Amino acid sequence: MFSLVLIFICTNVKAQTTEKNISTRDAFEVSQTSGNSVMVFNSAYDGIKGTPYLNSSWSKGSLLMTSGVKYEDMALKYDMMEDNVLVRTESGKTIFPNQGYVRSFNYLDSLGNEHWFYNLGISEELRLADLKGFFELLYQGKSNLYVKRGKHLKHIESKGGYSSNKSYDEFRDNQLEYVLVNKESEVVGFEPGKKNVLTALDDEGVMAEYAKKNKLNLKKEKDIIALVTYFYSK
Repeated sequence: MFSLVLIFICTNVKAQTTEKNISTRDAFEVSQTSGNSVMVFNSAYDGIKGTPYLNSSWSKGSLLMTSGVKYEDMALKYDMMEDNVLVRTESGKTIFPNQGYVRSFNYLDSLGNEHWFYNLGISEELRLADLKGFFELLYQGKSNLYVKRGKHLKHIESKGGYSSNKSYDEFRDNQLEYVLVNKESEVVGFEPGKKNVLTALDDEGVMAEYAKKNKLNLKKEKDIIALVTYFYSK
C-alpha cells in the first residue's frame, strides 16, 4: 500500500514541450550516447519462457525526457522486468535510456489505442509516497488513476520422467498496484478487489450498490476503471 502524500500530479505532458524541443529517433542515439544515459541491451532473457515485455512486438510511440525534449516516431517496448522503456534506434541498436532521464512515454497498441506511462518515481514532490518507476495512466479527470505493471522471474524445477532434474525460468506478472491521485491532493494506493477499491474511494455504500447493479468485478481492470469513472463523474 502506498503512503499518503499531499500532492496533485499534472499529467498534461503535451503542454510541456514546444515545437523546437521535438525531435525524431534519428537524433535519439546521438543524444543518449553523448552522455552516461544508456544501458546496453544484452541477451540475458534468452531461454526464458514467456516475455518480459508488455508487448513483445515493437510499437510506435514517443519519449519525453526530463530535459523537455520529446522524441517522436520511436520504436518502443516496455520492459516490465527492468521497469524501463526499450528503444530501437535508426541504426538498429537496441538500448535503454537511463530511467531517470525519461519523464514519460506513450505508444500505440495493435488496435490503435494510445497508452501513456509516467515516471512517477522521479517526481520530487512524490518522494514521500515511495512511487518507483513507470505507471500507466488509466483515467484522467477529477482524479487520476494509474496502474503499476511489472513482471518477475519464477524458477521452476520439474521432477520425474524425462524432465528429471530439468529446470527452467519463466516470466510471471506481478500483482497489479493502482494509484489514485485526487484534487484534494491525496495519493492512495490499492490492489484489485472489491474491498480494496471501495476503501480507496471511501465508499459509504453508493459505489458498492452501483458495482452490484452493474455486475462489476473489481478484480478486473476495466471494471475498476468503470467504477472510478462513475465515482468522479458525480
